[in-house]
Amino acid sequence: MCIPHQRHIPPIDRNNQNLFRKEILAAAEEQSIGLITCFDLFRLARGIIVNNWPTSAVQDVLYSVGHIPPVPSHYQFVGTIEKHIRVNNIIGFQLQTAELAVDDKISFDLGLDYHEEAVESIEIDNNQVNHANVGDFVGIKTTLPKHQIQKRVRVYKVL
Repeated sequence: MCIPHQRHIPPIDRNNQNLFRKEILAAAEEQSIGLITCFDLFRLARGIIVNNWPTSAVQDVLYSVGHIPPVPSHYQFVGTIEKHIRVNNIIGFQLQTAELAVDDKISFDLGLDYHEEAVESIEIDNNQVNHANVGDFVGIKTTLPKHQIQKRVRVYKVL
């Protein structure tokens, strides 16, 4: 079910925290219904077009129950940007849920779109490495424009 929440506010400016009341979420889960905002549905559809996501990665998500976050099933959350070194356009974040290696593909959740790119280099404590483990604080050079790099941007590993 697509919910046009806060329809009087531009989508990118809407408050996307606590979208659904607890009783609505409970009823949806009890009846095996998924809830997604129209804007989040748009983001998933746009990801298929812009990033060439397999439709199965979005279809899997749409069959979820309760609140459906707009994250395709082939994305695995790995961390959030904590630091940015502007000179070299390097971002820093702690790997929270998965390992990361050179040549892996990562994606950044930019609010409207997801930006995907290959990992060209990884640094741990100013040393170049080919592989990083869960718990490591890594530095990765990115192609993201500087104005899009912000703290708390979610980073995903593309599986």
